[in-house]
Amino acid sequence: MNHPVHIPIKNKALHKIFSKLTRLDAMKEIYDDWLVEGDKTLENQGIALLDFGLQHMNIKVKWDDGEKLKNIPKTGPLMIVANHPLGGLEGMLLARELAKIRPDIKVLTNEMLLRFPEFSDIFIGVNVLSSHQAKGNASGIRLASKHLSNRGALLIFPGSTVSEIDYKQRKISDRKWNNIAARLVKKYQCPTIPFFIAEKNPAWFYLSAIIHKRLRTALLARAMISKKNTDVDIIVGDVVPIDEIKTLDSVVNVTNYLRLCCEVLATEKPQSLDESVAGETIKQDVKELQLLEQLQKLEPFRVIQKGDFSVYCAPYSKLGCMMEQIAICREKSFRAVNEGTGKELDNDDFDTFYSHLWVWDDQANKLVGGYRICKVDELINNHGIENLYSNSLYHFQPEFVTNLQGSVEVGRSFVSLEYQRHSKVLDLLWRGIGAYMVDNPEYHTLFGCVSVSKEYSGLAKALLVDALLKHFNATDKFLTSVKPKQPLSVDDKPWSDNMLDSLSNVPIINKLLGRIDSGKTIPMLIRHYLALNGRFASFTINSNFNHSLDGLIIVDLRLTPQKYLSRYLGKEGSERFLYKWDVYETVA
Repeated sequence: MNHPVHIPIKNKALHKIFSKLTRLDAMKEIYDDWLVEGDKTLENQGIALLDFGLQHMNIKVKWDDGEKLKNIPKTGPLMIVANHPLGGLEGMLLARELAKIRPDIKVLTNEMLLRFPEFSDIFIGVNVLSSHQAKGNASGIRLASKHLSNRGALLIFPGSTVSEIDYKQRKISDRKWNNIAARLVKKYQCPTIPFFIAEKNPAWFYLSAIIHKRLRTALLARAMISKKNTDVDIIVGDVVPIDEIKTLDSVVNVTNYLRLCCEVLATEKPQSLDESVAGETIKQDVKELQLLEQLQKLEPFRVIQKGDFSVYCAPYSKLGCMMEQIAICREKSFRAVNEGTGKELDNDDFDTFYSHLWVWDDQANKLVGGYRICKVDELINNHGIENLYSNSLYHFQPEFVTNLQGSVEVGRSFVSLEYQRHSKVLDLLWRGIGAYMVDNPEYHTLFGCVSVSKEYSGLAKALLVDALLKHFNATDKFLTSVKPKQPLSVDDKPWSDNMLDSLSNVPIINKLLGRIDSGKTIPMLIRHYLALNGRFASFTINSNFNHSLDGLIIVDLRLTPQKYLSRYLGKEGSERFLYKWDVYETVA
């Protein structure tokens, strides 16, 4: 029987050179020492050999957050996935460490490792180099499947072979992940834990693949020995429950999502922001008596009265001191989420060209929330496109403006701090917008800027931009005719366009956002726009609004689900709208 570390070269000189070059001589020495010194009484000889070899090389794991290991389920079928930058060492380390929590751990790995008889206790072999992998690996996959059916834990490296240079993204990255883990997760309805190995082999290892990939494979032992006396950084992810996976519609999307859960672990965790925007002291509220006197003058502009609340919509010229109170409440609410202008009140030159819609609490005599709103064609014709707010953040081509015929710009939405948890405020504001659309039947589309605060990390914002523009994008006539004046720039995004295919619905985007920024989800107002069938044309950074991310959203109400039209335009108003625009079937 051949030695497990067998080099099939008969020429002694060449054998010695190859052995030294690849450092297989060192691997052979470790195994020979194990045969003499290893503890053969241990039940799992595979783990015993791994532990012996790793101790011999003095290679340890350095956990990013070892406390998360406590979240690994102790029983029941479990899938574990990880990237594969080292080609073998990471599997040895993870197997040894995970065996302390799940003694039933098995690893789907390169069948060459099964030359060591001890490893049959822990490794399930597949041929990662064959061009006919699917046929040749059926038995290994059956064993893996049987292990999960027996409620075992299974570690898979879906990249199959060691990571390589991605010249397009200029980084070391896994190849396209196979779907084995995803299929097994769906079949056995088991949770998954992602790990990220934050290490690389020496540059010469990856460059060796330029000569031949089998040369790179031959140098795996040398790369492993190069890690002698080092710690390998490994990051533990949160459990991906099966309910999260059930929202994905295909095995490919499950694979892409699991890879995203793994890759985002590599990014730096965002620092918490404990303070709101620094700036001028916010101006004192306008005196209640003054506001009540102004409200009396504004009575003709009341459009809705519901319970203790009233909704008004009036042009700037009629607002008087109410405009000042709106600007004060805006700044207060925006600063609370790290947005805002930093001035004593949030007003600008655009306000004068817009009507303003707001909700008033008739019992408490307080401003509840508001929007500003304008008919795009009228504003441009009367005051020029330079006085359209969104034009200050985006470069509009002439055809973009042409395509905005029948549009109303809405924006600067806010809810006063004491009403942030009041469930009816957003509903009342949108009933007010609905009343505006009913009173102006020549208009059918809402558009404007919606912000994402600085509280979201750069990577979280990048994910929002890429996922929303991929799955909730406006039509080409808008996408191709608008450009951001200050695009979001984030280096080293850990996803490719294909990986984003899995992020096709709001719940799954929310889950991944929470893995990047703990507790974060798509902002409520954006979720509301998406529910109305809103679509994004672009995103930009708003440097005058504490560098918030602003998305340009377009909501064609002719495509809005009927239930929302009835709610916000009223039964009669929605029927008139549908008749006017010859829309008899909307999104269910």
